[in-house]
Amino acid sequence: MLQRAHVFAVLAGAALLQGCGGSGSIFIAGSEITSDAATVEDTAPVTTNNTAFLFDTDRNLTANSFVYDAATNTIVINNLPFDNTDETGNAYAEEGTIGTTGIPFYQSPSVTGGSFTYLAVILSSSSGYSFGGTVATGNFGDFGYGGSYIERSEGGLPAAQPESYIYTGDYVGTRVVGNGGAGDGDVGFVVGTANLEVDLLDLDTGGSAIGSVTGRTLYDNDGNEVGALASLQLNQGDIDVDAQTIIDGTSDVRNTDGSDAQSGEWTGYFAGPNGEEIVGYVVVEGEWADTAPGYDPNIDAETIRETGVFIIER
Repeated sequence: MLQRAHVFAVLAGAALLQGCGGSGSIFIAGSEITSDAATVEDTAPVTTNNTAFLFDTDRNLTANSFVYDAATNTIVINNLPFDNTDETGNAYAEEGTIGTTGIPFYQSPSVTGGSFTYLAVILSSSSGYSFGGTVATGNFGDFGYGGSYIERSEGGLPAAQPESYIYTGDYVGTRVVGNGGAGDGDVGFVVGTANLEVDLLDLDTGGSAIGSVTGRTLYDNDGNEVGALASLQLNQGDIDVDAQTIIDGTSDVRNTDGSDAQSGEWTGYFAGPNGEEIVGYVVVEGEWADTAPGYDPNIDAETIRETGVFIIER
């Protein structure tokens, strides 16, 4: 049984702004909180065999530390400029829930004299094997700053068998309109069901996985339902048996004629001593799909970035 949690912020931007630096942390309650420094650094977050970040400074995916404190139900995310955690010492607090899903979302603190609004969501499994989150903002003219993070308490693989394993569970993400302006309305949430089929016997190099995120529903930045989105494809990724991970997977959202609207990549980590769960992150970027709410073929195509996380179990 998967337990939905929440913690993450969303940030979009056209102009590159200078932000914050620090070392990677984890989502576990009671972990040390790393505050923002003066400038965004290109240094990658500290990762281990059990943690992974969607980190790419060329795309302003700079978040390098996610800390969730269950006692206060707050989050601190490092290396995001103008999220006001450095000036105030405050953390992201729960702002509301996404529709009727029960998934909470979090917002960066506001300060006198102006601030940027970051929104965040996280997932955690009731077993304690898997954690994940994503963050973004609409207060830049383009996609701006953000990131995603996944963590497992331990890794492992299920026993090899001739038939494939089927994993299913929750997906939640943040969606930014890159050229829609610069405001809170450029950010929304996406909720869906993630599915993966895992073959541990082929390819001979370690196995492969393929799947999708179906039933995707778009919500606005207040958590109100907007409408249905097309499925997100999780194209074939390779299984690294030694690391118990899934790598080199591509992802896409397609138009009604089958052409790609958005494309990107995904990564998964087997979690639990026998691979009971898979925790992963996804990113896609591109044009507004013709199946999406608000699509208008008579106006210039708007650009979209979606970053999300999923926790699925077999």
